[in-house]
Amino acid sequence: MFYRNPELYEKYRPQTLDELVGRESLVNYIKSHLGDPNYGRDALMFVGESGTGKTTTARIIGSLYADQDTAAFDYREFPGARIGTIDIVREDISYWIRTYPMGKKWKVLVIDEAQGMSQPAKEAFLDLIENSPEHRLFIFTATRTAEGKIPFSKPLTSRFKVFPFDPLPAWAVATFLQRVAAGEGWGTVPSDVIQTIILEAQGNLRNAIQMLEMRRFETGTVLPQAVMDAFQRFKTIYGKKEPDDQRVQALRTCGVLWKRFQDELARGGSAPSTAYGEIVQGFEALARTLEAP
Repeated sequence: MFYRNPELYEKYRPQTLDELVGRESLVNYIKSHLGDPNYGRDALMFVGESGTGKTTTARIIGSLYADQDTAAFDYREFPGARIGTIDIVREDISYWIRTYPMGKKWKVLVIDEAQGMSQPAKEAFLDLIENSPEHRLFIFTATRTAEGKIPFSKPLTSRFKVFPFDPLPAWAVATFLQRVAAGEGWGTVPSDVIQTIILEAQGNLRNAIQMLEMRRFETGTVLPQAVMDAFQRFKTIYGKKEPDDQRVQALRTCGVLWKRFQDELARGGSAPSTAYGEIVQGFEALARTLEAP
């Protein structure tokens, strides 16, 4: 649907440790080790449900440990499902991890959704982690099994410092949603709308953002920027396609909506308004009409 903006999650994805709300124990652990000259090797495992920030956190930490100027050489990220044979670990990954960093910091290896690796590949990491040179950081992200267990053997798990990524607490989701709403010019989201989203999203930030986007007009008012963004998205997606009778009519209606926006802007200025919300809804209704088979 047109109202779904897949870039929103990426746009507001946390970029620093301090933006990782609800992950204080992990943040404190990393901060206590950064810069410690006696801290020579580590392996971290983030275990939790989808949308709880495992991959985001791994990338933030990786950016802190790998030299930014040589990150292309000193940072590698693999989807677990791509590591189907033991040879990939013993040859490709092992060779890379044992070479010296190109920069002045660490070499960082992230295995995302590591439960997707074959069993021989998982076990091959036992020796690799234990016998790798210093200044090497391994990060696994993984989803628990249906029974709630960590999907690795005890010997392998023992090589890691395991951090559970439970669903984010309600206050953390609320803080994040208000940040998105403010950044997108949607105004302050009423507490009852926030609470409904929190209950439905169950700590999954990706889902929470999608729900916020669908419910944003329940706030009653939006800023003019939201209209301009909706207009630009509509023109970008539909304005360049081959014209037909339906598209020509939709573009005419788009022009009428834009004229209404200009009139409202002249009268009300940049203050939030329900009229702006209605105009954005008009753009989205047009888009749904064009998307219909």
